[in-house]
Amino acid sequence: MESFNINIVSELELEYIVERLNEEEIPYTIKLNNDSVLPVFNNEAPFGIITIIEEFREKVEIIYSQVQAEIGKKVKKENKGKKYNFKQIALIIYASIITVVAVKYWSIVNREDIADNFEYVWDYSNTKMEILDKSSGTLLEKHIDNNFNFNFEKEYIYSKDAKLRNLNIDKNDDGFIDQYITYDNDENITNVRYDFDSDGLINQIEYYLKGGDTLVIVDKNQTGELELLYYNKLRK
Repeated sequence: MESFNINIVSELELEYIVERLNEEEIPYTIKLNNDSVLPVFNNEAPFGIITIIEEFREKVEIIYSQVQAEIGKKVKKENKGKKYNFKQIALIIYASIITVVAVKYWSIVNREDIADNFEYVWDYSNTKMEILDKSSGTLLEKHIDNNFNFNFEKEYIYSKDAKLRNLNIDKNDDGFIDQYITYDNDENITNVRYDFDSDGLINQIEYYLKGGDTLVIVDKNQTGELELLYYNKLRK
């Protein structure tokens, strides 16, 4: 007499199918390979095997499909009914954040300074890095990164007496300086150099002369050679 087998993956599935087979008075035999209530993973042998006479195949296939649907609903209902302690979860998340912040601050405060003449100081937001003279504590450089991408949009360069000498600006945040500004002893702008295409060549220089006049030198062909001169009274 011909027969077919059904592989059972868990005790729960076995219980449901056997119950339905008994209700329909379908004869069967069972061979168990595992006594666990959990499905058998990474194992060639299933939890168990039910052998049924071939003439009941169509009816058993319907029963099997219905059982799978019932098990799916049961699992979904059990998961939905679970109650989570959101206060406890929130405390765990909060503790994790505090730990990360504390470690970060400790790292900043205790960062090893290996430079002979300079001290590198980051602020706690990691948006500003200052370079100080180690002996005098004078600010020599200040680098600004406002969007946390480790690319400085502005670089301030100071003299030994803490006067602003240069300001380098990366306007489009591509990692290349677009504008170089130079200052005099009174921290007034004396000249501005522009690199419009981020190729390292200066395309235009503006000199702000005494009396308010401006001298403009332009590299028209972008070869690195200055070709055109403009002398304008742009500033009053």
